[in-house]
Amino acid sequence: MDILLVDDDEATLVTMGMFLSQRGCKVKTASGGVEALKLLRAASFDWLIVDGNMTPINGLIVSGIAQEIRPGMRIVMISGTFQERDIAGTPILKLFTKPVDAEALLAYLRLPAPRPHLL
Repeated sequence: MDILLVDDDEATLVTMGMFLSQRGCKVKTASGGVEALKLLRAASFDWLIVDGNMTPINGLIVSGIAQEIRPGMRIVMISGTFQERDIAGTPILKLFTKPVDAEALLAYLRLPAPRPHLL
């Protein structure tokens, strides 16, 4: 599973990145939204894990642009400030509150992708 992990907190990038890598995920990290969007234009990922509260581009904006760049990619947000109501109407599938339960996050990432409805 290829993951782009985006957070402006270096400690989160290191610890979460190591945790996911040690469990078999291929993890690329970005320290902010601008860097993340550059990486998304250059490569595809199965998952985008994005922090909510970043500057100059917050996680809500990153997720919207990411969906345009990589429509099939699934997106989750990690945040200490955003709430479920904040992600309504966005491409974000789930919100994990900081401090993130890494095992719960990994279990969610391992869920099978929903199948498209056939007519």
